Amino acid sequence: MVFSSARARQFDAQFERLRRAFSRCLSGEAGIVLVEGAVGCGKTHTLEAVTAHAAKAGALVLKAYGTSADRAPLGTLRQLLDSPRLPRATADHLRRALDHGALDAAPPRETPGGDPVGTNPSHVQGAREFRAALHELASREPVVICVDELQLVDAASLQYLLYLATRSRSAKLLMVFAQATDSERQDAVFNTELLRQPNFQRLRLERLSWDETAHLLTTRLGLPDSTDVAYTWYEVSGGNPLLLRAVIDDYRTAGAPPRRSRAVEPVVGDMFVQAVLTCVYRSGRTVSRLAEGIAVLGASASLELLGRCCASAPPEPAAESPRWTRRASSTVSPSVTRMSRPRCWRTWTPRSGWT
Repeated sequence: MVFSSARARQFDAQFERLRRAFSRCLSGEAGIVLVEGAVGCGKTHTLEAVTAHAAKAGALVLKAYGTSADRAPLGTLRQLLDSPRLPRATADHLRRALDHGALDAAPPRETPGGDPVGTNPSHVQGAREFRAALHELASREPVVICVDELQLVDAASLQYLLYLATRSRSAKLLMVFAQATDSERQDAVFNTELLRQPNFQRLRLERLSWDETAHLLTTRLGLPDSTDVAYTWYEVSGGNPLLLRAVIDDYRTAGAPPRRSRAVEPVVGDMFVQAVLTCVYRSGRTVSRLAEGIAVLGASASLELLGRCCASAPPEPAAESPRWTRRASSTVSPSVTRMSRPRCWRTWTPRSGWT
């Protein structure tokens, strides 16, 4: 994780809020925290910090993460059973609850103003048993549940987690979720229901600022602390800490290139390319399609053209392009366009409509 002094202070402030939520958990007040940020901005690092703090304080930490590779109903929640500290009796209880809910693999349906787990009897009974097992465990020791990549969690697991979150006001239980803000896979019902809970709080991890980028270049590479030097580096990374770390590593690997006046150009190498691909892949299908379009169209990649390529809307003036297209293209455009053209062609494999 890349930190400047200002970014370290921001992290300390966010972590202090998590620490206070955990302290309330120890006194029997359940908490729900949603950590949000773009891919590569430190969400996983934040979760690791809070789980380390909780484990050191004696809490039982249960971890899981969403993945597009496994979308089996309740597949994410089954990862909670992998904790070596989880008592066998509790693990068996949780397993029965998950097996009960998996009897009907169809995702539950949300009804306006209805139960968060829908009306499917198997899911309702399974969610009740899941909550009962964790509450019984929390009556004996503090429990912290951390779920990373929330936007990739299967629908059934989300419903179980929502049932637990909305019915756990007085328990030694802390639920911490991490979710990418630049993904189209967010569950609107889940997020809205969390907002209705009085014990819910949201933490937002922002990208690096221009000044933070300049300061990092000075502390990590010994470059002059000036906006003239930081301009291109910030343009390449977009303030994304992961991408900035990758381009710094590429610069070091290549050796310090000759400086032309005060300008110090970043080196776009293999680490940067892999970091960009990771960000694009983890941001979902829409961002992947946008990245393909930017890689092929280059400087001609207007919002109108990108909207056509992604089939997100009929041709419109750029000012009326869909909000998602504008937001996603701003995420990937600086990074993808800075890759050399031959490398773009080798990296991106257009799936449809490109010649």
